[in-house]
Amino acid sequence: MRADALHHLGNEASQTPNLDALASEGISYANAYCQNPVCVPSRCSFLTGLYPHTTGHRTIHYLQNEEEPNLMKTMKEQGYEVVWAGRNDVVAANHSFEAYCDVYFNGIDRENHRADRSKKQPAKHPSTPNLSPSIKDTSVPGYYSHYLGKLSETQAHQANWAGNDWAILDAVFDYLDHRQSDPSFISLHQSVISASALWL
Repeated sequence: MRADALHHLGNEASQTPNLDALASEGISYANAYCQNPVCVPSRCSFLTGLYPHTTGHRTIHYLQNEEEPNLMKTMKEQGYEVVWAGRNDVVAANHSFEAYCDVYFNGIDRENHRADRSKKQPAKHPSTPNLSPSIKDTSVPGYYSHYLGKLSETQAHQANWAGNDWAILDAVFDYLDHRQSDPSFISLHQSVISASALWL
């Protein structure tokens, strides 16, 4: 997240209690840089190791070409069981995920959707949720959605929820509890938290 969007770095209007607590125990950078301020070119750059302009990834409309290098493909080729968890802002909906991962959790449910690429992935991005006031539960402490305010624990972990990051994490934790293969590589592509990778 941008420094000017965080409470602990001076934005009094921003309510980021969990990030503030995390920063108090670790490191928070006021100045950090990415390859591109737009999500798709930045993710494509992160996964290819190439600058966005060298492969034509200048906007959110230019996803990765199948022949381009990709960290997930490389890890799979090296024998890792690759789990892709979260949104797909990298591969076009009509391309197969088989070269990229063994398991794909879309955040809508806990099923493996790697083979579902003939169907367009549901677009449930939480940027402008249109939810009735009765869905918002602001009385429960400890859970906070940037988009909706405080959430109950049930709402925070519910699949099909506008902020599906918890559903993504729950699917990954369930995978970790039951995985049968070593080594594993997990690539998280969440709506609110930026892409990260985990080797196990």
